[in-house]
Amino acid sequence: SVVGTGSIAAHKTSNIGPRVDGIIEEIFVRVGDRVDEGAPLFRARQVEFRIRVDEARHALRLARAEHKKTARDRDRVEELARQGVASTERLDAVRTANEIASARLGSAEATLARAEQNLADTVVIAPYAGVITARHVDEGVMMGTMLSANSHVIQLMKTDVVAAIVQIP
Repeated sequence: SVVGTGSIAAHKTSNIGPRVDGIIEEIFVRVGDRVDEGAPLFRARQVEFRIRVDEARHALRLARAEHKKTARDRDRVEELARQGVASTERLDAVRTANEIASARLGSAEATLARAEQNLADTVVIAPYAGVITARHVDEGVMMGTMLSANSHVIQLMKTDVVAAIVQIP
């Protein structure tokens, strides 16, 4: 037999932080807890994100109404132009207005999608099943996104498979 010293390392170790900036409102896990993949780990304050979603929904309603109106105007003027009653300049103007409204509608849809995604990102879930091995902050702490340094809330380790690192002479 061979005798050596070493250490056991987890298959995966992740320092997990928030996906959006905000105050950590609730941490659902404690050190030592086993969590399943997809289990909620912690939540950032959602009030501002809910307001942004509401604002984006209203902006989308406005953009849809504007697009609908400009489409009706375009259809009317195109019919009048076919009858020789509307000028080419007026036809170009309503078509341009409709294209602008269409672009605003697309922008409003994208803004709503981003706002809804940011709201969903206030709840951080476990990327894989594992064990909570560290908790770096408590509730009430203002945290930046994971892109900034020291923005870890918890540490998660996947321990169903471990690696043994052994020094053998």
